[in-house]
Amino acid sequence: STLSFASAETVTVAKFGNSGTVTSSPAGINCGGDCSESYTLGTNITLTAIPAVGSKFDGWSFCDYSNGNKCNITIKWREVY
Repeated sequence: STLSFASAETVTVAKFGNSGTVTSSPAGINCGGDCSESYTLGTNITLTAIPAVGSKFDGWSFCDYSNGNKCNITIKWREVY
């Protein structure tokens, strides 16, 4: 058996409700329509929630660090069996 490591991971945004968008920096996610993107290991990503007019942002789940409408995550190593 050989142990290997993934060189990239896919980040997928799941929104609850249909109002607003989530964008990423670096670019790739613009969730309205494009809600997932593959990023290389070590990439620091900031997701930003932008509520639609008349809506409000309630919070994040599964963030390394969040502050208001921003979520920061880092793509980390994982073992592939």
